[in-house]
Amino acid sequence: MLDRIQRWLSIDAMLPATERLGPVGTTKQMYGNYLKIAWPATLQGLMLQFMTAIDLAMVGALGASALASVGIMGQPEMVMLIFCRALSIAVTAIIARRHGESEVDGMNAVLKQSILLNFLIYAPLLAICFFNLEHILRFTGAEDGYIETAVWYGRFVVISLIFQSFSQIVGAALIGYGNTKVIFKSNVVGNILNTIMNFFLIYGIGFFPELGVMGAGVSTMISSAVIALLLLRTYVYVHNDRCILRGGTISSTLCVYEFDGYILLLCYGTWLCRGLSYGTESWS
Repeated sequence: MLDRIQRWLSIDAMLPATERLGPVGTTKQMYGNYLKIAWPATLQGLMLQFMTAIDLAMVGALGASALASVGIMGQPEMVMLIFCRALSIAVTAIIARRHGESEVDGMNAVLKQSILLNFLIYAPLLAICFFNLEHILRFTGAEDGYIETAVWYGRFVVISLIFQSFSQIVGAALIGYGNTKVIFKSNVVGNILNTIMNFFLIYGIGFFPELGVMGAGVSTMISSAVIALLLLRTYVYVHNDRCILRGGTISSTLCVYEFDGYILLLCYGTWLCRGLSYGTESWS
């Protein structure tokens, strides 16, 4: 029985020798490469949920109303992230295929289009949610006793979703490229920062103001922005008027946007990066 299962899960059963276009390695090598890519991506998903769990744990000392204010935002947050998570599946699949075909221009085009599409979806969606958040929370069951603090917390979470959606797309492309460790490391840094800032902003330690539930929202927003910046920093590095993947070469890279030697950093939300200079070249 065990031998039959091993044969069924072997590389010869999944990809017969007659259908191979090149060397694929042994079964052990295949599963080793799979686990090398999969485990950081799995832990990254855990870290995304861990951020909300930290907020719940640290505001619990403020009472039941504070705990409800944070918890009620969980369901709307998950619904808002549906679109970028659906898009990220396609991004991972296409980037992986283009990377396997060594089509750098194809990877660039996919990344550009996915970032732009993500922005076009979430700019109006999050704006609507931001200004109608009280109605959304009441629809999900929020009560009058904590609706005000829930709205304040939720507004910071909505802003953080701007960065989370961007990180989701960037992370999906990194997974397709085969570099998942950086996703895990960026989320670890973000969660540590979120925990530290929660401690200071919720309880008002030192010279920091005591913001309570609002402090948890501010911490989530800032830590989400830091994660997005860390992922973007990993992606792009200016060299010879090209955007190159850090640690890679120009011939095997992923670019974000090229504008006559300047990188356009898409900053989601109510502000944009200042000092951007637009060149005469169009998007490649």
